[in-house]
Amino acid sequence: MSLNISDPNKFLSNSQLQAMKEVADIVFCEREKTNKKINVKIVCNTEMQELNKTFRNKDKNTNVLAFVNDDESKEQTQEFGDIAICYPYLEKEAASQGKSINDHISHMLIHGILHIFGHDHTKTIQRKDMEKEEIRILKKLKIGDPYLI
Repeated sequence: MSLNISDPNKFLSNSQLQAMKEVADIVFCEREKTNKKINVKIVCNTEMQELNKTFRNKDKNTNVLAFVNDDESKEQTQEFGDIAICYPYLEKEAASQGKSINDHISHMLIHGILHIFGHDHTKTIQRKDMEKEEIRILKKLKIGDPYLI
């Protein structure tokens, strides 16, 4: 498993980087995708809003975006997708929800990886299944249910 993390603004602490790698190890190993690669970029509010506007036609900020690699070279390169995580947005969101930023980053990374591996939440049943899977993985990391707020 390879989780390539780019943090040009130096938002992440070493412990956050380590926690993100632990999250990826768990999710990748469970799905027997240990030879796969996902790129993660930690972005600022402005960059996330631009990404959301460009790729989802939503001119607003958000916490996480996942981009699945649908290219036929995916099997050769093992590059399964990219994830953008907006650190300032997560900080604010975590504070308003009474969560630690570290737990929230782990949750959003799990959320993004699950999207890349085919999970969705556009319909209620899909959302419930995805949340159940997120909660199960977070429990392995000794992180409580993020939906109990």
